[in-house]
Amino acid sequence: MENKNIELTEDMFEVDVEIKSESWNKDITNRAAENFITRLNNKILRNKLDMLCIVVLLLICTGVMLAPLSLYDPEKMDIAVKFAKPSISHLFGTDEFGRDYFTRALYGGRVSLFVGIMSMIISVALDLCME
Repeated sequence: MENKNIELTEDMFEVDVEIKSESWNKDITNRAAENFITRLNNKILRNKLDMLCIVVLLLICTGVMLAPLSLYDPEKMDIAVKFAKPSISHLFGTDEFGRDYFTRALYGGRVSLFVGIMSMIISVALDLCME
């Protein structure tokens, strides 16, 4: 066997290294956001039933958040209008004490949304702690 001496030079060990900068991170973030928007557009926005459900949910949430603007106090009793049928002035009617059912439903919705959101936050926090 013959020994061959190979001369090592710096050129043989030259590596092209590209330093990833802030612009690279922004590009990845932009692509991820575009991918999310594209998926959202393809999956949800084109499905009419999904859009209807989203609109109804947003209307309910908006109504519940605006409950304090209601014309009636949910606890105030008005015996003069007890057991009133649904009308323009009382959308869902009134109960045996003359309290407006619609206003009471809006205030009840506030409690339900609060409980739902808090349970979601607690479950996400616990899940993050378990990892």
